[in-house]
Amino acid sequence: MSTMHRLCRIPAHLILGAVLWTGCSSSPESDEVTNIVKAGTGAMEDQQAVAMDDDTRMVRNTSESVKRYEELRLQGLTRAMLALRSTIARTIDDNFDVFRDMALDGKLQIHRNMAVRCLGFASERREDARETLIQIASNREEKTFMVANAALGLGILHDPDTPLEPIVALMGSGDASIRTNAAQALSEIVKIKKTPRELTPQYMAAIDRCATMLYDKHNRNGRRAAVYALANMRHPYNLDHLMAALGDDDEDVQIGGLFGIDLLGDQRAIESLLEYLRDGPTTAGITWAVKALKTIALQSGLAKSPAELQDLDDSARKWDEFFRGARMR
Repeated sequence: MSTMHRLCRIPAHLILGAVLWTGCSSSPESDEVTNIVKAGTGAMEDQQAVAMDDDTRMVRNTSESVKRYEELRLQGLTRAMLALRSTIARTIDDNFDVFRDMALDGKLQIHRNMAVRCLGFASERREDARETLIQIASNREEKTFMVANAALGLGILHDPDTPLEPIVALMGSGDASIRTNAAQALSEIVKIKKTPRELTPQYMAAIDRCATMLYDKHNRNGRRAAVYALANMRHPYNLDHLMAALGDDDEDVQIGGLFGIDLLGDQRAIESLLEYLRDGPTTAGITWAVKALKTIALQSGLAKSPAELQDLDDSARKWDEFFRGARMR
């Protein structure tokens, strides 16, 4: 797919910024991204001689476990990852006041930031963690990295009672890391928070901000987060944005669009999918495009069983002939 062709299909709104990203590159199942922004360290914080009490040592050790959790996730070691998450959650639940107080009022920014990074793993104290993270994320006087990590934590919590308002507000931030982490949080929350058929003003605002990020050619990571937020809403209103994502230069954004189209199973996406196959995508892109075409064929009743689609492979010509013939029957 040529660069000029992609640019013709996707307009770009210019928003400056860059962000650290640790997402996986070929599967929308790599969903729990920990896009952690590190705290800056001052001279005092950088000294190894800084004394630590037991509470500070526990927070630091738990923060190291969070890093290890992320390494396991990236390696695809699901069983070990989930076991470690349970251990982290138990530590935070049993000592929640320590983590909350350090996140809000710790003496050193680096320790506050560690505590914030841990709060998203709370389980039994999820509601309390949510309120603490919202408090930090909504504080206009707070450090950028603290707000960005608080936003990320709201997504990691997977709490369906998380309100959209503070997250959507953060998606309008002038800082790219905050926007990206807020969109990542939104993508996690809408997985477990059913999108209303009749979109409310808050959902419309969320979609508009996702769309702005999706067409921002300067923030690839923001585009990745935004396309999955749009996909996970599972709302037909988002189909045009998901189809536009197929023309993005980044494979992960393309696959996010394909993932969302597959979730919707909407016949309006057929021609875009066929065009995508004709443009010669990667192996992962082909796999997801064919999956979406099969879903559409079966959900629409154009195919009665998967066996009818077995010989179509990844040929845009064969798929086109199949849909033309099926519609004439």
